[in-house]
Amino acid sequence: MAHEIENPICNLQIFNAICSQAGSNEETPLGGNDSQAVAIVDVNREYKYKELLGDSLKLCHELETHGASGEVIALLIPNKYEYVVTQLGIWLANSTVLPLSLLHTKHDLEYFLKNAECKRIIISDEINRETMDFLDSFMTKDGSQLHVIHVEKVLPIQTPGTLEKRHIDLNTGALIIYTSGTTGSPKGVVLSHKNITAQLLSLNKAWGWSSADRMLHFLPLHHIHGIVAGLNSALFTGATVEMLPKFSVTAILDRILNKERNLTIMMGVPTMYKLLLLKLESSDPEVQEKAHEAFKQFRLNVSGSASLPVSVFEQWFKFTGQRMLERYGMSEIGFAITNDAKNPSMRIPGCVGVPAPGYAIRVMSEHDEDVTYQADSPGEVQVKGDCVFKEYYGLPEKTKEAFTEDGWFRTGDIGFRSESGIFSLMGRNNSDIIKSGGYKLSALEIERVLLENKSIQDVAVVGIPDDLFGQSVGAVVVFKPGHEHTTEDDLKKWCTDVLSSYKIPKRFVVVEKLPTNLMGKVDKKVAVALFGSG
Repeated sequence: MAHEIENPICNLQIFNAICSQAGSNEETPLGGNDSQAVAIVDVNREYKYKELLGDSLKLCHELETHGASGEVIALLIPNKYEYVVTQLGIWLANSTVLPLSLLHTKHDLEYFLKNAECKRIIISDEINRETMDFLDSFMTKDGSQLHVIHVEKVLPIQTPGTLEKRHIDLNTGALIIYTSGTTGSPKGVVLSHKNITAQLLSLNKAWGWSSADRMLHFLPLHHIHGIVAGLNSALFTGATVEMLPKFSVTAILDRILNKERNLTIMMGVPTMYKLLLLKLESSDPEVQEKAHEAFKQFRLNVSGSASLPVSVFEQWFKFTGQRMLERYGMSEIGFAITNDAKNPSMRIPGCVGVPAPGYAIRVMSEHDEDVTYQADSPGEVQVKGDCVFKEYYGLPEKTKEAFTEDGWFRTGDIGFRSESGIFSLMGRNNSDIIKSGGYKLSALEIERVLLENKSIQDVAVVGIPDDLFGQSVGAVVVFKPGHEHTTEDDLKKWCTDVLSSYKIPKRFVVVEKLPTNLMGKVDKKVAVALFGSG
């Protein structure tokens, strides 16, 4: 973490780290003139920590002037400097951030804004006319008109003259992240400042962040992966974040191959790494050799938000020389289990690692027996610690149901611990565990095997309703270019050599692209629907 200042002006650790990098002290509260530490680089230019400090205070001042303290304030800004300013400004105003995406539909926006009882939203110039008209006419849950603030109009305002001491209640909500709604309506996961600080401290210790790090950021900023693991972990340690507006294979590889300034960290979801691999695999040998050399600048390539196929891990190592660090987390808990950041040889493909600092992890069988230390015994992964979320917004009963009587959060993920203490996941209990004829099958395990087939580029395995067996195994597949002639019989015949008979998909559906959500995770509800009712 960046060195701490002697007399912090705020009890929020991330803000004090920013003040430190800005050179803020009693003589120069808004940052020293000689402070050159760079916080953010976006498509426009570099922004120093000193600028980030001043602009965050402008935004905070604007909110407090209009009495907007203690509210849930929505943020609809793409990946750029103004997003960071707005997030910090809302926090300094003792309010809660609700991050939204430009890709959200009007139906989604209406649900989130009303469910979180937002009265204000901060937007940027990228908002299209249709969305702008929708927001301008939007009526809040209490019947008043939504107050729309344009961040580009706030930043030119003269900076407030003083940097007053601030006290933030660390137990209040800092961030609301909406779940994907796979088991019902999306729920607003409320993370307090205490939760987020605990997560940042854990990641700092586990992954060895420092002010020397330079992160290439292309993850969505309405999800905990991009917000906490990426953006705020970097700010918490005084590192530099290079922000791309969105995921782009061409832009990412162009930046990596341009070694003007070395990068040290990048994070993505498996789908992103698969797309990058497709480009590398189809490149000529000279480009492949250059890419392999260029990836030496990184100390960490992190994968999360979905299970990383072993084949992707192995191919990534082949083309980049990087052993990806897979970790496990979710909106409610942060990043609870991680592979070894310091020793790449300890990163085991198909495994998510060991508990991160500050987390307690246990595995509970379906009979409510603790099987954590019974090697390879599957059960629900349960989590405890300061990193675990505060509540589901406005849903006290749902919050209560999410925890055991003795205070452990029920993740709904099935996993096990090996004899050597390494955790592996079998998938979500409601979507990745297929209950067929008395067997409990891991969809993730079957997917890993199918990806070894030379014809398959991508696959999603799901449970299909079956009158006889309860569920049968179905596979939605994307073929590699040139392999479109492969038949269902070809695949089933191949499967007999590599899968037990009860694990072989009974039906296959071929698509050009797997259905995914905004994070790039496969939407298995949509995948199941592709099989129809027959």
